[in-house]
Amino acid sequence: MSRPPADASAARGSGSQISGQTWLLAGVIPVVGYALTTGILNVYAGRMFQSHDPGSVAAISFSLTAAVFVGLELGPRLRITLRRARTHLGDVAALNVTTAIAWLTVLFSLKYIEPAIVNVISLAMAPVILAMLGSWVRRSTPVVPGEVATSVGIFVLIVVLTWGSFTGETAVGSIGAHRAALGVTLAVVAGLAVAASIVYSKRLSEAGFPPRSVMSVRFFLAIAASWVAVAVASHPDVAAALVPGVNLALISTVVPLYLLQLGIKHAEPITVSLLVCLGPGFTLALQLLDSRLRVSPLSVGATLGIMILVALGVLARHRSTVRV
Repeated sequence: MSRPPADASAARGSGSQISGQTWLLAGVIPVVGYALTTGILNVYAGRMFQSHDPGSVAAISFSLTAAVFVGLELGPRLRITLRRARTHLGDVAALNVTTAIAWLTVLFSLKYIEPAIVNVISLAMAPVILAMLGSWVRRSTPVVPGEVATSVGIFVLIVVLTWGSFTGETAVGSIGAHRAALGVTLAVVAGLAVAASIVYSKRLSEAGFPPRSVMSVRFFLAIAASWVAVAVASHPDVAAALVPGVNLALISTVVPLYLLQLGIKHAEPITVSLLVCLGPGFTLALQLLDSRLRVSPLSVGATLGIMILVALGVLARHRSTVRV
């Protein structure tokens, strides 16, 4: 196997070698920006999917996003990216699989349960998983005890919110056990896929893929799966989904995922996964503008608790980085 490019060695272990200020500006701030846009996405999509087919909207959004980033890579850069992709085909394939699962399950779960709950479960599962598998996933940079503790706390609050979805204590009220079970299951699967996609994005970054190159190779399976969903849907109504699909691409994939990839380049997967858990807080604030949702004390309390735990986990990582 060929040696990784020079920038790959510089990126390797960046979570422990990067300065505190650079870590904040290059690693933390872009992921917080991604979390904010994720909150906007969940509220917008939660309302939109009451009247539009999720598969059609996703197919248009993913296709447009891929076209943007492949277009930006045209020329010599695209040949370099394709050569790297062949060398790291397993990681590229895994990133495509996890991206498709994460996004499609989130989009469909928004039809059933409260947007903030979808956001909490799908995003907050990631640090829990990465904390449990930390030494196996990232042998060079193990998870610190503070991250493990905050991940356990986040998991407890996920259980509380899941219970609230079944008992009608969240903002959408009583939705029935079947709808709640389906929505929660989809959100949990999305969380598993989010954790894996962060890890594989980091692996490609350390292999020398710039953020834009990673974005150009991650959506092919998501595009195929979403268009298959359109083909088998009884009333996909692609024309009606065109404007929502373009909007979704702008607010949830093109800029936000590029910001996320920038953060992944400069921070450890566990730190990234903790930071994206800020998304539910933004979702909770924004969904107050949605007239079909009421204020839920359970959602507010659990979401604020998760945001506090995120801050503690990120602080624990920062202190560990400074000590190194």
